[in-house]
Amino acid sequence: MAYMIVLGLLIVISSLLSWSNKQELVRTVIIKTQAEEVKYIMGGIFERTLRAIDLGIRGYALTQDAQLLNPYDNAIRQHPVNMKRLDSLFALQNLDSSIVAFSLVKLELDNYLDVAERMKTEITNGNQDEFLRLLKMDKGYDAWQVFSPFNNSINAFEDKLIAQAEADYQNAIARNLIVQAVLLVFGITILFAIAARLRKQTRQRLEIFNTLKDNSLQFLFHPGKIDDKIDQSSIINETIAHFKTASSFISSISQGNYNVNWEGLDETNIELNKQTLAGHLHAMREQLIKIRSDEEKRNWTNLGLTQYSEVVRKYQNDTEALCFESVKYITKYLGAQQGGLFVLVVEDGKQFLELTASYAFERKKFLEKRIQVGFGLIGQTFLEGETIKLKKLPQGYTLITSGLGDATPGSLVIVPMKHNEQTVAILELAAFTEFTSDHVTFLEKCGEFLAAALMNAQTNDQIKKLLQDTQMQAENMKSQEEEMRQNMEELSATQEEMLRKEREYISKIEKLEKQSLIKIEIDH
Repeated sequence: MAYMIVLGLLIVISSLLSWSNKQELVRTVIIKTQAEEVKYIMGGIFERTLRAIDLGIRGYALTQDAQLLNPYDNAIRQHPVNMKRLDSLFALQNLDSSIVAFSLVKLELDNYLDVAERMKTEITNGNQDEFLRLLKMDKGYDAWQVFSPFNNSINAFEDKLIAQAEADYQNAIARNLIVQAVLLVFGITILFAIAARLRKQTRQRLEIFNTLKDNSLQFLFHPGKIDDKIDQSSIINETIAHFKTASSFISSISQGNYNVNWEGLDETNIELNKQTLAGHLHAMREQLIKIRSDEEKRNWTNLGLTQYSEVVRKYQNDTEALCFESVKYITKYLGAQQGGLFVLVVEDGKQFLELTASYAFERKKFLEKRIQVGFGLIGQTFLEGETIKLKKLPQGYTLITSGLGDATPGSLVIVPMKHNEQTVAILELAAFTEFTSDHVTFLEKCGEFLAAALMNAQTNDQIKKLLQDTQMQAENMKSQEEEMRQNMEELSATQEEMLRKEREYISKIEKLEKQSLIKIEIDH
């Protein structure tokens, strides 16, 4: 009986450790979620908030169009929400020293926001000189100098938190494996002790084997079908086999082989094994598979976004190269065969989508590179602002050309590239394989990067055009001023010449009058 108690305790301990591992997993997920949220908000302070403020102010200053202040107003409203959320997260993470440092960062950011608000007021009042003076102060750079080291230290701390949480979980798994191994050793020992004792006491032997059978069904593995006949040899062999299966299962899991299965565990008896060792190991395997799958998807997405952000950063000042390199990178990263980017263009007050960049498109697909808004799948996607994913393409929509001939792709995805809910461009990809929801999520996040870069490039182009127009007007005015100066000099010279001739004429008249007077006197 003592042996059975020990065995039961070990099984209970195993169950408790499984529960503990689940709690450890929950704690790890919470810590990682908080850390990733901190990194996301911190990363967006300059990328989304301050950049939107700067673009809004500059656009408003150049055009006096109040609609261009929408990014500015949205960023001003969102900024205190982000700051409050960061304060809460830092408090949850017990970052007392960082909270003090963050106060300095917030102070510098508030100074920048105050200057931005003053610039907005000066623009509204028409004080262009005061606006330029405030702009030249470059408070955004001052804020960056304070923010950058703090952001780097916070990112390092959050990465350390994530790594520590994962290490804690792995330690819990290791402890559980050790206990399972101890359970296996003690179980086998107990079983042999029980077998020796059964030879002496038949009655106790039957009771023990009956108890062992029940415990095996309850704690080790329940096959579903039960034979009421007590076959001592079969019970021992099956229990040992279960322990060996458990040992092999645990060993495979510890080596990273998550494809291992508990022989005999299937859909017919899965419900009966929810509280057994087989059920717990099966649940643990499924959880580990899910964790690994989620981690792989997350790593795939993060790696792709990191690499793509480098593409955007590298070509942000060359719109044509940015579009082509974006389509090329995204198409290759998703394993697609074709890609095309249609950018919104406005001419004479009319909107249309223009094929700006393509990758591996069959030549006949786009004889016309402009698509009217609302026409076709691409134009409809722009209007609705929602991603379209097709498994069955319309007849003749597109072909993928290779050395072996032409073939119709098996999947198509059309994604709107948005920035602040405004669609800037449309990306179309075609592939032989199906696009998953993770692919769509990745494309939409890439779209945010690309849309922001395109809007920034368009804004810069508008600023350059306005500067060029201003310079041209200044040169024209300077040329006119020089021409007027020359005309004035010529006019002045003409007036002097006329005065000189007038004096000569008057002098001649006076001489003639004197001669006339002298002649009259002589005649008299």
